[in-house]
Amino acid sequence: MNVLTSSNMGKRRTRGPTRNLKLAQIPIGERFEISWRNRRAVGESSTFFKAECTALVRQTQDLPLQVKSWKEIPFDIKKKAFEHMLKRFKVEDHMTWVLDQIHRSYHNYRHHLKKMWYETCETTEEARKKVPPNVADDDWQYLINLWSSPEWQSMSMKNKENGSKNNIIHTSGSKSFSQIREEERKKTGNDPGRTLLWELTHVRPDGLAANPASQEALSKLKKLYTQISAENSQMTEDEIFVKVFGPERSSRVRGYGDGVTPKELWGPSSSSSSTVNELRRQLEESKQRQEESEQRSAAEVQGLKEQLGRVEGLLSAQMNRFEGLLLQLTSHMHSPPQIERRTEISPSRNGRPRTTRPRR
Repeated sequence: MNVLTSSNMGKRRTRGPTRNLKLAQIPIGERFEISWRNRRAVGESSTFFKAECTALVRQTQDLPLQVKSWKEIPFDIKKKAFEHMLKRFKVEDHMTWVLDQIHRSYHNYRHHLKKMWYETCETTEEARKKVPPNVADDDWQYLINLWSSPEWQSMSMKNKENGSKNNIIHTSGSKSFSQIREEERKKTGNDPGRTLLWELTHVRPDGLAANPASQEALSKLKKLYTQISAENSQMTEDEIFVKVFGPERSSRVRGYGDGVTPKELWGPSSSSSSTVNELRRQLEESKQRQEESEQRSAAEVQGLKEQLGRVEGLLSAQMNRFEGLLLQLTSHMHSPPQIERRTEISPSRNGRPRTTRPRR
């Protein structure tokens, strides 16, 4: 008979770290096909795939912990992690999606370390001494400094405030919505609609939601469906979803899990097409205004050129005139002086003037 002591009182048994032992038992060289849905691995081999991503992050220590976030990890290291996954999975054409899954595993691991080994301590100094397994001491000290910094504390507080606004809680655990959607498709032969997928991911086996807010949303969905059936309304499933949960966001589609965008799910929407057309119209108008402005500028430049040509012509004429005068002056200064012949008039004997010619 086991006796609870003060040391283990209140503790619950949990699973150990993921080591993906089932995959380790499969001979090296055998590689698995992976199916994808909304950039998420789904299907029979997806469990091996996700577990290997988690083991890669937690066991190999190939991904550094001394960074603020995944974005700071050099691409060369991420590429090596992708190449590690290629040894067991045929994912050559999906590097981005593979790295997305490794990113999620990396983020979850850091969150696990913070929640289980840092937030459970009363003081920072106590946490420094409580180094988790498979974590180097210098890595742990870096994380402690990061999490205890004022900047991180402020960001964490804002994230908690934003998270508290979302009162809807899912019941799918670690299984992705994409995987649940794929399992339902295989079971029934049809893709589950948006509201059915919401029920599959937010309602427990007993038919109740996880919390009052989720239960209220579930009641609204059922009530609206009953009303639509009675009135024979043509309201679509997406319109029903918006009626219950409010307007859609442009960045993601609610009810399908994280990372699913409207474009991936439905393709370019009519509103998106209208927006694109409007942007194109504005671009054409902008180009037209620019061309008109350039034409006006060209006309102004041409006018200035013509005016400059006239000024240059006048200046050239003045220069030619000045050079002519200067040439005349220079020629006059260098020519020999000329002797002027004068006729002297002297009085004659009879009183008439007499002309005296110069002597030869």
